[in-house]
Amino acid sequence: VKTVLCEGGVPQRPVVFVTRPKLVDAIKKKLYCLGSDPGWVTVYGMAGCGKTVLTAEALRDHQLLEDCFPGGIHWISVGKQDKAGLLIKLQNLCSRLEHDSTLSQRPPLNIEEAKDRLRLLMLRKYPR
Repeated sequence: VKTVLCEGGVPQRPVVFVTRPKLVDAIKKKLYCLGSDPGWVTVYGMAGCGKTVLTAEALRDHQLLEDCFPGGIHWISVGKQDKAGLLIKLQNLCSRLEHDSTLSQRPPLNIEEAKDRLRLLMLRKYPR
């Protein structure tokens, strides 16, 4: 579990950590509800309320990783970005997702191209 999360860029548990099992279980249940269908689980709330910590904690479950994320995790922290910063994040994600592709593709040149490439990757290579 530790290796999969580390390779995927999932944040480590903070030094000061408050257990919130009901909220973590709610996230896990939503992830399991996706089943074999493609989809998203969105965790939202005001800044600093613990969304990242809760979600990362839910992913520390070995069975959840095995059942829902057999190919691993790709964690992306976006936050508020200008267009150049967002393009760099999207280029990095494309690179990570295409790492085992036989064709070495150039990075996307703009945000629209990056969105299109990620959309195709998510539909064809990483539907879950």
